[in-house]
Amino acid sequence: MQGQRGEDSLSFVAQTIDFAPYAGPPPLEAQVLSQFVHEVLAGAVSLESLCLAPAQLSWVLYVDVYVLNHAGNLTDACALAAVAALHHLRLPKMSEITGDGSLPTIETARAVPLQLKTLPVAVSYGQFNDTLLTDPTVEEEALLNATVTVVEDALNTEQGGQKSLLKVVQPSPASTAVALGGNTLSVSHLQQCCAQAITRAAHVKVLLDATDT
Repeated sequence: MQGQRGEDSLSFVAQTIDFAPYAGPPPLEAQVLSQFVHEVLAGAVSLESLCLAPAQLSWVLYVDVYVLNHAGNLTDACALAAVAALHHLRLPKMSEITGDGSLPTIETARAVPLQLKTLPVAVSYGQFNDTLLTDPTVEEEALLNATVTVVEDALNTEQGGQKSLLKVVQPSPASTAVALGGNTLSVSHLQQCCAQAITRAAHVKVLLDATDT
């Protein structure tokens, strides 16, 4: 389990990734995947908004991702599942804390959305020879020469460019190209991935908003 704490040391967001027995054995990169999802969620939630009374009372969020089937591109699937859960989360309003030692009451009829500072959407690409593949399957992943994951802020895609780009995940860069398992993803391909990821993130936000209750 990995997580992040607020400044009051009480607000907390933790996430775990587990695999169903029939989903097959966890891939070797399972720990890397868990770390990636943790990094995607870091900074997305306003931990200050989880604090009900400084150093006294705060919400603690647990995000559990359960993999039912491994058909490829677990990176995007797990990240999107976690982000969607937070996007759809509603926290009940709490009565005012009086300071007389009495516990506040929960007002379930006044549930409010979780405050998100960003809405990170991960979009992964694979390169086979000189062809870029979006959302590669598990069979395709075994044949890829290189991979890269672009994380865009779906709340800021209209701005595009550096304003919406949150993260680019890849092995160590090598001068003007990106080194990936002994191969390279050209700068032009990387720019193409970033541009397409903006469109994808905007589309994902439309879908999340449409299913928001």
